[in-house]
Amino acid sequence: LGDVYKRQNKEGIFTVKGKYIPPHEKALAALAKIKEKQRWKKGEIKEYYTELTDVIREYIGERFRFDAMEMISGEIIAAIENEIENAQRLKLQELLVLADMVKFAKLQPLPDEHSKSLQLAFDFVHKTKLEEDVKAEDNEKNAAEAGNKEVIANKKKEENSNDA
Repeated sequence: LGDVYKRQNKEGIFTVKGKYIPPHEKALAALAKIKEKQRWKKGEIKEYYTELTDVIREYIGERFRFDAMEMISGEIIAAIENEIENAQRLKLQELLVLADMVKFAKLQPLPDEHSKSLQLAFDFVHKTKLEEDVKAEDNEKNAAEAGNKEVIANKKKEENSNDA
């Protein structure tokens, strides 16, 4: 996929050079790290929900191409209302409302709500990822596998010629 240059909106321009990583891959990796940390078990509940919603907001911003980090939860839901299935919108709304209640109203969720929120985030990313990004990943994997097979075949040829 080559070099990628990313532009920021009106505030300025910045570039990022390197391999393109689809938004869903970034989000899933970040969610896996959150799951591994399990901050809610350490009493860091507000921090957990802040980190969780930041990942989802960044994903939404990249996936749907708007600045979700600067929007309130209701604005995000309204902005993607026609872009996703109703079931996914309701799950996202559930996650964002709970997180807002934890962060701003000092709500103490039930223990099982922490893992449920994380699962909602994983599900949302999986269900809303762009198919073209998935196809590109599959093509890269297939090319890598084909390359590996070719390398293995070449090594076997070399070994056979050395034995002769």
